[in-house]
Amino acid sequence: MKMVTVREFRANPGRSLKTGKKTEDVVLTNNGKPVALLWPVNEENLEESLKMARRIRFDLALHNIRVRAVRNGLDKMTMDEINSIVDEVRQEQRAKGKKAA
Repeated sequence: MKMVTVREFRANPGRSLKTGKKTEDVVLTNNGKPVALLWPVNEENLEESLKMARRIRFDLALHNIRVRAVRNGLDKMTMDEINSIVDEVRQEQRAKGKKAA
């Protein structure tokens, strides 16, 4: 894995892309913090790479939701409690829709 600053990438993107072809992973950083990940694609693997990237983003989002649920104690809610909250929100949305009409 190669770390490249945003400044370096802006100044010479070609070098960073060539590095990515050699090392497979390039992590772009801004102020020392990772902000993007680059990996090489070509015509043959573009669609599969996009599917994988979408799956990774989905998995990360789901993981973050689960972590927040545990942190807030929401992982212990019953289905009745969840359904009650969903019903309340739906009723609020219907009421807002009627006011707007």
